[in-house]
Amino acid sequence: MASLPEADPIRVLAVDDEELTLELYQETLAPDEPSGRGDRQNLEAALFGAATGDRAVQPAFDLTTCSQGGDAIAEVHKALADDRPFAVIFLDMRMPPGPNGVETGKQIRAASSDAYIVIVTAYSDVRPADIARHVPPADRLLCVQKPFSPAQMRELAAELGAKWWSEQSLSA
Repeated sequence: MASLPEADPIRVLAVDDEELTLELYQETLAPDEPSGRGDRQNLEAALFGAATGDRAVQPAFDLTTCSQGGDAIAEVHKALADDRPFAVIFLDMRMPPGPNGVETGKQIRAASSDAYIVIVTAYSDVRPADIARHVPPADRLLCVQKPFSPAQMRELAAELGAKWWSEQSLSA
């Protein structure tokens, strides 16, 4: 994994209309939350024989959550205005009554071409190739099936965030 700036956490936006899913993102990605992170770190230390507090292994995240596509679009615009863009955006595919993940992704992509968008869905009728046509570029779009593994989502956020930071430092 690429190293991250010491003072800057990976900015992540998680958008889902299910409160339980937002809570799972919070437990998985929120910094310094007491809900199980200490227990997980103790378990990892017992299993792997090493402390897991190393920033290279466990990057810091700055998580924002919302439950509708319209709110997500507003959060992206606010983050850009504050010069604190999101590196990774986890976006639910279906969020009634508002815009779906594809429509939200199109509007987010129009505002922020650098962010990695991860479409997260419980439905099997979602085809990544179809989504990529509407939310290009394909190399900044991924799809994940629900239910997802929190550990895998954390790893995905860390890897995409590190890639985003590397790209930002190259373009600066």
